[in-house]
Amino acid sequence: MTSDHGEKRPPTYLERWAHGVHRMNAYIGGTLQYVVRLVIKFPVITIIASIIYCFGLLGIGMSSGFELLSDADLLWTPQDSYPVINDKWIKDESGFTPTPRYFNLIVHKDGDNTLSVEGTQAMFEAMKCVRDTPGYATACEASTVGYCDIVAPSRFFDNDQAVFEAQVGTDETLNVQALSSGVYSDGVRAQRNVIFGNADPITADPTQGEVLTSTLANIIVFSLPTEDEYEDIMDFENDALDNCLDMRDDWADGGFSGFRLEVNAETSSPNENARGAQQDLPLVGAAFIVMGAYCAVVLGKCHPVKSQALLGFGAVVGILMSTSAGYGLALIIGQPFTNLALILPFILVGVGLDDAFILTGEFALTNPEDSLNDRLLNMILKGGAAISITTLTNIIAFALGSSSNIPAASWFCVYAAFSIMFDFIVQITYFVALIMFDQKRISANKYDCAVCVTRKGEDPVVPEAETNGGEEEKEKEPDGLSKMLGSYMDILLNPKVKVLVLLTFLGMFILGIVGMTYLEEDFDPVSLLPPDSYVVDFVDASDTYNSNNDGIAVGIYFRELDPSLQTNQDAMNKMVQDIVALDQVDAEPVFYWLRDMKAWLAGDNVSDEIKNSSFNDQVTAFLAIPANNLAYGQDIVRNDNGDVTASRTFVFFNGIGVDSQKGVEALFDQRDVTKDQPLNDGREVNGDWVLFTYAGNYYLWEFFSVIRLNLAQTVVLGFGAVALVALISLPDPRMAIIVVLTVFIVDVELLGMIPAAGLAIDPLTFLALTMAIGLVVDYCVHIVHAYLEGEGHTRDEQIKTVMTEIGASILTGAFSTLLGVLLLAFSSSKTFQTFFVMFLGIILLGAGHGFIFIPVVLSLVGPVNEPGSHAAHGEGGNHDDLKLKEEEEEGGYEFEGTRKIETNETPPEVEVKAE
Repeated sequence: MTSDHGEKRPPTYLERWAHGVHRMNAYIGGTLQYVVRLVIKFPVITIIASIIYCFGLLGIGMSSGFELLSDADLLWTPQDSYPVINDKWIKDESGFTPTPRYFNLIVHKDGDNTLSVEGTQAMFEAMKCVRDTPGYATACEASTVGYCDIVAPSRFFDNDQAVFEAQVGTDETLNVQALSSGVYSDGVRAQRNVIFGNADPITADPTQGEVLTSTLANIIVFSLPTEDEYEDIMDFENDALDNCLDMRDDWADGGFSGFRLEVNAETSSPNENARGAQQDLPLVGAAFIVMGAYCAVVLGKCHPVKSQALLGFGAVVGILMSTSAGYGLALIIGQPFTNLALILPFILVGVGLDDAFILTGEFALTNPEDSLNDRLLNMILKGGAAISITTLTNIIAFALGSSSNIPAASWFCVYAAFSIMFDFIVQITYFVALIMFDQKRISANKYDCAVCVTRKGEDPVVPEAETNGGEEEKEKEPDGLSKMLGSYMDILLNPKVKVLVLLTFLGMFILGIVGMTYLEEDFDPVSLLPPDSYVVDFVDASDTYNSNNDGIAVGIYFRELDPSLQTNQDAMNKMVQDIVALDQVDAEPVFYWLRDMKAWLAGDNVSDEIKNSSFNDQVTAFLAIPANNLAYGQDIVRNDNGDVTASRTFVFFNGIGVDSQKGVEALFDQRDVTKDQPLNDGREVNGDWVLFTYAGNYYLWEFFSVIRLNLAQTVVLGFGAVALVALISLPDPRMAIIVVLTVFIVDVELLGMIPAAGLAIDPLTFLALTMAIGLVVDYCVHIVHAYLEGEGHTRDEQIKTVMTEIGASILTGAFSTLLGVLLLAFSSSKTFQTFFVMFLGIILLGAGHGFIFIPVVLSLVGPVNEPGSHAAHGEGGNHDDLKLKEEEEEGGYEFEGTRKIETNETPPEVEVKAE
């Protein structure tokens, strides 16, 4: 075509972009249509095969070694980090006696003084629940040291109640004197803060004989052998737990003079996590039942044949299938299963139904005069493109999220990516087949929920155009929800309302920025346990009745150096002194073998022969004293020649408690001190330092030290995924920018919402924010994509048409996600409750921006597609209809429209009309 002056111009950049996107979408649409053609040809096989492979994958995955992983150290700490590597060396390579399995008891009287004969008797009675458990003696003999060490006030009496009865009887004064001693009966120095809760006074000096005046608890710690030392230790530990919990319940009913017993063992948290998961499993089933009922209401009609309630139920089954397949594939490739994976069904129900509603909505918009096959092909061409965009965005976002070095986040993203991928596959195969059968049922005039029964006395249901006897197709009467959306858009598109909307959302964005300044990191793994857990009661009792002792034992380790050399001894002493000088440390180590051995050698009770002997002989003589061997023997590793190959001492970090920020500061402070040690100069931080410190709390502190970086990385990668998919799927790159900016705004508001909701940055909010990007995109990109494919004389007309056509489908999908998430509110689990708050914010903010903010923005800056210029970009542009037609003779596709687009064709030159 030429203008009046015969002028032509080359296509603009935007026109070239739109042309390329349309071509790519055409190929995607052609591929989807090819799949649907196969489904149409083999619908029964499609449904059966889908069910078999989805549930088959789950069965294979479950049989490949399914196990619920609940160890917080493995879930949240990067496995290549400083604490993890050093912990592995301590456990696997150092030669130290294996860290025992600790079995802890607390005897208290609800805040009353326990410093009494009766309190000591209660302690011995509590110890029986472990010591009287069958197999106790066998388990203790299997330990490397040949016995089960017990650290408790009972140690003043040789851990023997008979000794206590003989030494004290019922004399309160003798009881106080015995418990106030500075050394145990075996000669080892006592640590009051370890065995008593809030002892007064807290320190004990054997030379001055400080006498206790009160205690709030007696603390008992059994050191049991590890699984490597005794293979049946788990069975014994569970039996002992059962006995102690029975005693605990008995005491709670007044069974021992008002005393209370709290218990915690190595298996306690994993067992309670598993119990919590079992408690929440019915909610997963309830989610599918509620969603099935919701679909029946949404797709059901007040007509026995036209109703599609059974189709809605089939959609929910399809989501169950995709979830099963996603879980199965993740398990097959070795991804651990955690409690967090139980959150996915609640989200996938909403996401999957959103896709199902879009497909059924697009099918309803097809021409009823066309054949069923053509209607399905037209449905998938437009609806399939819409769900492809959001699916691809979610998969890429979660795939990038799986690169996180936080294990739980990485595993969660793998489960989510697989489940969403299978949801897409199920939608374009299984669900399309269901739609096909459902339409055949309607045409055959069969009842909705009784598909084998034909409705008698009524004519078969046929398309309206077919009943018109060749007359022109009547325009469909909009349904009630579409009318409501039309009225809503009339209000929203009022100029004054637009200004109010933009100001409101600007205020929300500012509030989000302000809220972000109040963000804090905080996390207590105990909060993930069921609130009625006995472990929670144990921790509460420890915090309440031992509140004066928040010290965290930190080991100072020396490896790969010969302590017989004076220079190395000086380096060891310097390391200890530098750690003691930290603000978090209040005192020297109670037991430091090198310092105490030197002090012992300097004493008058040591012979000149020992003083003049070799260093190894001095160590041997020092440890030959029973009290010294008990106090220091497990802190020194020696080879067959008697050389010390590794050793350690312990200090206490105080004033930290569960404050994650203080923990991170302590982690960095000790790391700076360690890095500055001369013997560590030039060595790598992870696993190569000769001198280093380690504590179990380092795992959690390490998580908080990297969470902000990981969150920023995840968000940036997520935005990158959104931008990439939006650019390659939307024919106008300017609209892709709007989508990305909208997602960014919602994320800022979500971050600002976290402190307002009483939450903090922790593993749960971290995962929710990871998912937020993909979920928010759903509410934005569908509308933007439909707007760019729509037509109208003005922007307002174009967005109103789009919202009345597809708004109902998106709105019902958003409500389905909200309905699924609402079930989380009924869980007593902190995990589910936190996700409920976060996803409530994601849905409300995402849907609010999608249904209010985006339409207003498009009405102001969106391109206008004049009627007749389908899929035009830029005002007044002209592009081709991209309906696809299979070329049977070539096995390819051609574009049906005003002209055929060859594979190597460039965008057409554009006619320039003279004014």
